[in-house]
Amino acid sequence: MGTAGPLSTPVEVTPSSSRRRATITLADQLVSSGSNFVVGAVVAGVGLRSLGGYGLAFTVWLLLLVVPRAVLTEPLLLRYHPHDRDRMASGVSADLLLGVAAMGAVGLLGGLLIAAGSETFGSPLLCLALCAPVLLLQDYWRAMAFKQQRPQMALVNDVVFAVVQLGVLAALAWNDAVTANRAIGAWGLGAAVAVVVGFGQFKLWPARGGVRLLRAEWFTGRWLLADATTQFVADQSYALLAGAVLGAADFGGLQAALRLVGPVVVLLLAVGNVGLPEAARRYATSGGAGLNQLVSRFRWYVVGCVGAYAAFVMVFAGPLLRAYGRRAEYVHYSNVTRLIALQYVFVSVVFCEVMALKVAGRARSLWGARIVVAAFSMVAAVVLTTVFGLAGAGWTSALTGAAYALLVHRVYRRSGLADAVP
Repeated sequence: MGTAGPLSTPVEVTPSSSRRRATITLADQLVSSGSNFVVGAVVAGVGLRSLGGYGLAFTVWLLLLVVPRAVLTEPLLLRYHPHDRDRMASGVSADLLLGVAAMGAVGLLGGLLIAAGSETFGSPLLCLALCAPVLLLQDYWRAMAFKQQRPQMALVNDVVFAVVQLGVLAALAWNDAVTANRAIGAWGLGAAVAVVVGFGQFKLWPARGGVRLLRAEWFTGRWLLADATTQFVADQSYALLAGAVLGAADFGGLQAALRLVGPVVVLLLAVGNVGLPEAARRYATSGGAGLNQLVSRFRWYVVGCVGAYAAFVMVFAGPLLRAYGRRAEYVHYSNVTRLIALQYVFVSVVFCEVMALKVAGRARSLWGARIVVAAFSMVAAVVLTTVFGLAGAGWTSALTGAAYALLVHRVYRRSGLADAVP
């Protein structure tokens, strides 16, 4: 099948329209990430082991997102052609193919864990595998809304997703029937309804050329994939490795800490959703000077917002964790939460520089820095957690963030973008 409808009229870019899109994008990200936060909090009330199983499934989901975003949606976003509907329709087919592949891979992993006697971790992964295709396609709809500079479409789609998801979860909680598996099922059901709504919003249907599109974007996508995968390893490996060393309960505590810091990720994702299309436009019209101006203008705004929330978490970590898990045992993870918050302060310093490097085609150089950070993170996680226990996991997080900021800034300086002037 092909596309439906004519090309959209380009959106005029003005300061007021940019602010409006930024506000709507932030609202959308709050809805999207806020619903995930609520689900995690509900599962946390069941116990640390249940949160550990759900946390592993959520971490695997983040890894799943790396592939389609790197090889499909980001290459589409990085090209300044906001209304290329033929490629967007082929992208629907490509995303569905990636979703089926994800289903098989995650299902196999879950089955292996169950066979090894780890029902706590394996069963949620099987549930995630069943939901993977619709979860990935719903994320594709969001990306295409931002590509067309119409974040209101993403907001509507995410509101539908959240209403269905939280409605099912509320019914489960009312009947005292919440489990990690059922929470993931509610997540998948919300995505399925949102996917149907997305077909109506975009008037796009799976078209021929999905494989061809993936091949065409592979030259750019391979470096984005390498970079994103390495970033994931650097960001997440310490929690996974620390969980392997410390056990399921402490892994659940780490997940509680990560979710308490989650609003920082909401802000960074919102900046990325607005920033990537805007950075692509700046680079297409003003070159490196336009990118450098964007980085200079927004860097300290991002740092200020992230730093304010991180400070709030550092001061009130204990009460916030107790309220999140509704159990006194969660307070034990206060110091780890503070160190994780510090990691994101470091990340925020170079967040806009990362966007600029991607748009300027410097993903390969960025990947080199990520490799060093990922290797450092993995070694530090094993050594520090083994020697210092839970505190070692927290220090791994903070030190990884510091190393990441230093190396990315070095790459940005060497790229020449920092010196570009009109």
